[in-house]
Amino acid sequence: MLSLSLLGTLLTALIVGAAAHWLLGFDWLNGLLLGAIIAPTDPVSVLATFRAARVDEELATIVESESLFNDGIAVVLYLLLLNALGGTPLEPLRGIGEFALVVGGGALVGLGLGFLSMRLLNRLGDHLVEVMVTLVAAYGAFLLAEEFHVSGVIAVAVIGLVIGNHGWSRAPSLETRKNVALFWEVVAFLVNSILFLLVGFELRLSLLIDDLLSIVTVFSLLLASRALIVYGMGALARWRKRDLPLSWQHMILWGGLRGSVPVALALGLPAGLSGRGELVAIVFGVVLFSLLGQGLTMPALLRRLRLIQPETVQSP
Repeated sequence: MLSLSLLGTLLTALIVGAAAHWLLGFDWLNGLLLGAIIAPTDPVSVLATFRAARVDEELATIVESESLFNDGIAVVLYLLLLNALGGTPLEPLRGIGEFALVVGGGALVGLGLGFLSMRLLNRLGDHLVEVMVTLVAAYGAFLLAEEFHVSGVIAVAVIGLVIGNHGWSRAPSLETRKNVALFWEVVAFLVNSILFLLVGFELRLSLLIDDLLSIVTVFSLLLASRALIVYGMGALARWRKRDLPLSWQHMILWGGLRGSVPVALALGLPAGLSGRGELVAIVFGVVLFSLLGQGLTMPALLRRLRLIQPETVQSP
């Protein structure tokens, strides 16, 4: 999972960065920064559509698993490139070592706190306290990782995996599961709402119009790079005698929506960064194209690919 996210994020950032340099006139660092910002996918709305359409759970798991680490990997790459733009020399070998240290260190912090949280959760019996433990664990993992100068995002992703898969050795009550899931669903909704509200404050329509050609170019390159990754993984799966239906590959390709993470990274660009306005406009435009173009057509594509499962009727 981690290797697939790493490969997909780095390849997307490289393809978009090279195209931004050669086709749009960006310098290399700004082009790669654009690629790193726009690389992460956002499966939230895709998974909601999958649930409504009763799509096969294995396909939903593939789409969700892809996004677990690519956000954190993109953030690490984003920070490294921002440091380089700020004057820190970018040496390839040193950069690779620093990248591995930041990602690996974040994973270790997440594992350590995840297993400590797991032991604590197994001693509790109140769903409200358990919800609070998951909140403190996630926030604490991020702060501790940042204190050690490793990736807080990777740490939070790992602690989520540990708690989600091994957080209760005893069988938790249905009420506990529902309340924990509902709490984090509300948190995700609030964060996404705030991010897109900030987009409205930041964005001017004239910027989108001025950079429309660049937006279409980057959006097309994103789809092309994703097709290369998805169908390449499909060919590898066939070679390894594993079944990954072509219809699933089409859905995984079209389900790579860009959403809140690219918006957050674009909003976090320093005010004095050269070309910031153009970067922000392109990112927001690509996210808009993705949400409207891919998001709105997804139910129709599910029907076209016959991936919607009939509703099961329980006998009385």
